[in-house]
Amino acid sequence: MQHGLGRDPHRHGHAGAAAMWCEEGDAEAQLVAKLEGDLRDMADLKAAVLDAVATDEPVERGARA
Repeated sequence: MQHGLGRDPHRHGHAGAAAMWCEEGDAEAQLVAKLEGDLRDMADLKAAVLDAVATDEPVERGARA
């Protein structure tokens, strides 16, 4: 599955897995890593969409920022 910038939205972990992480010794580190990764993705998406300069150039499907 890919969305937005052509990245797997679950590559940092699935939000539903957070409860399972609590049973592991590094649950906090896993959650922090997921949140930081998701925030970086949102910043990249914002830059690609909201900060993009309008051009007449066609956008290549599946192009990465």
